[in-house]
Amino acid sequence: MAGLGTAGAKEGKSAPAVNMFMGNYGYLLEFPATHTALPSFDDPGKTMERVMIYPKGTPADKMGEENYGKYGIIRVEAAPIMVRTERGSFRAGLKELTEIIPQALKKGGEKCKVEKFASPFPANKFTITGRTPLVQVVLEGKLVTYIFTAAKDDAALRKLIKSLKEVAPSDKPGM
Repeated sequence: MAGLGTAGAKEGKSAPAVNMFMGNYGYLLEFPATHTALPSFDDPGKTMERVMIYPKGTPADKMGEENYGKYGIIRVEAAPIMVRTERGSFRAGLKELTEIIPQALKKGGEKCKVEKFASPFPANKFTITGRTPLVQVVLEGKLVTYIFTAAKDDAALRKLIKSLKEVAPSDKPGM
């Protein structure tokens, strides 16, 4: 769980500076140097990694989904495809989440449209309407499911998704 610093222009070419983030499941993300990556775990067992990527200077109290559009915040979640619990193991990959997410949203009074999403990984896009309109893109890696959440399907979201690299895939956090 470490930001790997900033990469600048390559020899003779002027490229925008970027930051790199290495996740606990062996994945790498590239994002603008104007942004920050704040990682955490959502559960006591430390299996659901959450990374908030947002412009530097975004107020800490504005990280809620209702502010994703205003501040350009993107949330990335990563968790093992095979979930192990006290009650046993179950699969939480693209197929399973494509069934579960719309059902869960419907229970909460929201709707979503599901579409295939062009990606190097198998992926679907969920366009969510209701209290807080959002876009979620679920990708299935080798051992981990990734969920990217933003206010809209735009260039920033697509660029972040395109930057996803599994450099040392693991389904156990903390490489």
